Amino acid sequence: MEPCRLCIIRHGETDWNVERRIQGHIDVPLNAAGWAQAAAVAKGLIGQRFAAAYSSDLQCAWQTAQTVVLPDIAVQVAPGLRERHYGVLQGLTAAEILLRLPEIHARYVARDIHYDFDGGESLTAFAARVVAAVEALAACHPGENLLLVAHGGVLDVCYRQA
Repeated sequence: MEPCRLCIIRHGETDWNVERRIQGHIDVPLNAAGWAQAAAVAKGLIGQRFAAAYSSDLQCAWQTAQTVVLPDIAVQVAPGLRERHYGVLQGLTAAEILLRLPEIHARYVARDIHYDFDGGESLTAFAARVVAAVEALAACHPGENLLLVAHGGVLDVCYRQA
């Protein structure tokens, strides 16, 4: 089987990225800078051809994907490309976590790979989900170029897997 080639893009900036607030599964839209970043990526992709495009279902990734794809390719939702669910940490900054949840902050800083942040996803579960999702998409497109639009955590998992 011929390998699939992946172009993986992180979504554009959100206001929560600027605030360094953990988004996780909270659906935050792009800000003005994020829209400009998506437009810049679109320019950079001129001349590139993709058999298909997939995006996380979260708004910031979906908005980025809709901006960067060519008109002849419909973006398809791939929930497996969602960012990690950070449980009770979602919506908080590191400073707020340290102040409100010092025990959980210690596990966050230590990158405890098995801890799910009280109802979220452990790093091991998140990585397994992302790898399975990307491998399934690639298996459907042997020898083709795919465009994936996701989140920083997803890109980190893909990088480490590669």
